[in-house]
Amino acid sequence: MNLLEPRRMSVKVFAEEPVSVAPEALVPIFQGWVRDDALSHRVMIDVADYTHVAEGPGVILICHGGHYSYDLGGGRPGLRCTLTRAVYGGAEDPISLLLGFALDACALLEEETGLQGALRFRTDELLFRVEDRLAAPHTPEAFREARRLIGWSLAALYASAAEVAIEPVGDAREPLGLRVQVPGAPPLATLRRRLARPKAAC
Repeated sequence: MNLLEPRRMSVKVFAEEPVSVAPEALVPIFQGWVRDDALSHRVMIDVADYTHVAEGPGVILICHGGHYSYDLGGGRPGLRCTLTRAVYGGAEDPISLLLGFALDACALLEEETGLQGALRFRTDELLFRVEDRLAAPHTPEAFREARRLIGWSLAALYASAAEVAIEPVGDAREPLGLRVQVPGAPPLATLRRRLARPKAAC
């Protein structure tokens, strides 16, 4: 198992509750990002609307090498960033790369004029998912290895927090999931500064 080069891996940053933003409101926002090249380090292609699917992928911003989505899974809205192996290739720290992409998009949504500050993101809980079952089957052994690898990046990111707890999510029928909980986590701006580094276009 080589989780440093997964074919598909994602992280979800949960929205602060209560959430008053309708999922449909993200469609024109993501379309505007494509038009304005708002994520300059990503090649954005199109937007897909799945808001009609209960607790589904919501609104997806399709990019070269992965995608973003305003994800409604589990009845808990949040920003999910999914990257592919092509994007990870050669990255010194692919987990931090993934987190950096996700937190940058969260910051853009928090600053989005059309939302008037109604959408905010919490930093004390993350949901990782390895979507490549060949690289990481949903087994205790794979979870321990994923926790070890993800833990390296999270330890640096949440350096000032007292504890970073990582637990398995789901069962053998689902992709390997890891829930991260960090009481007393720093705010979004602090985490982004810690992850700040030049990002190659992808």
